[in-house]
Amino acid sequence: MPSNGEPRAVVLSETESIKLLTCIRYDPCLLGESPFLGSWLWASLHAKRIDRSLASFNLQPLRANALLDRLRQLESEQASTAKCQKVVIEVSLDGEGTISVPREVQVPPVAMHMLMASSLNSLMGESEWIVYINGIPSDSNLFSKYKTTKRDIYNAARQSVGIKGHESPPCEVLLWNHQGDIMEGSITTPYFLRGEQYVTPALTCGGQDGVSRDYALSHDLCVEGIIDRRSLKHGEHLVLSNAVRGFWSARIHVAEQRQLRSNETTAMESR
Repeated sequence: MPSNGEPRAVVLSETESIKLLTCIRYDPCLLGESPFLGSWLWASLHAKRIDRSLASFNLQPLRANALLDRLRQLESEQASTAKCQKVVIEVSLDGEGTISVPREVQVPPVAMHMLMASSLNSLMGESEWIVYINGIPSDSNLFSKYKTTKRDIYNAARQSVGIKGHESPPCEVLLWNHQGDIMEGSITTPYFLRGEQYVTPALTCGGQDGVSRDYALSHDLCVEGIIDRRSLKHGEHLVLSNAVRGFWSARIHVAEQRQLRSNETTAMESR
């Protein structure tokens, strides 16, 4: 068990079949909008994130602009489509910097202010999700700090609160470390209103150095800080973000989570 919120070391042999991940939004509505590359949301931030991740695994960064060149190629291949898509980019950890695009998933269009947010307060009540809190702490390591194909702790957190991926309304779960500090969401970065400003969990808590988080901090939409899971209240408003959906609002649902677990316990005891 880690003694603090800092990620533990990872032996490189553990990464042999693991790839770095970044999920990017392809949206024809972004074409011509500065500072985007073609129809790609936050393309340069994705490229920087991949290089930071490679450096943390003691690997050389990609050839200059390799990821951006690949996106330009994909842009020309998809020029005829008018559909928004989630494109998953994988980068191997073999030191070669191989880029592949294994799958593309259609995603719904969203309002431009959710992609180019200038204030998180403006998102109140839009696309509101239910957010649960994981029942147990999660270990932090390089696989929690950097997005990879190793998703064990995130899948376990989602399963623990019964999220299957197609709930209505949509659901998310927050992960926390052994000190009780919120790390991140299973597929999102969270932002909590504290006083008059939004606070996102500091990287020292063990969560990911995400692209949408990078955007939010660089545009003064939030600050970093420590969020104790015990401070979260049922019905509390928060904002979520990721690099595909942008920014949207959510609510903490503590009571419903307890009821879910109670029902599961009752069902198990009746077997």
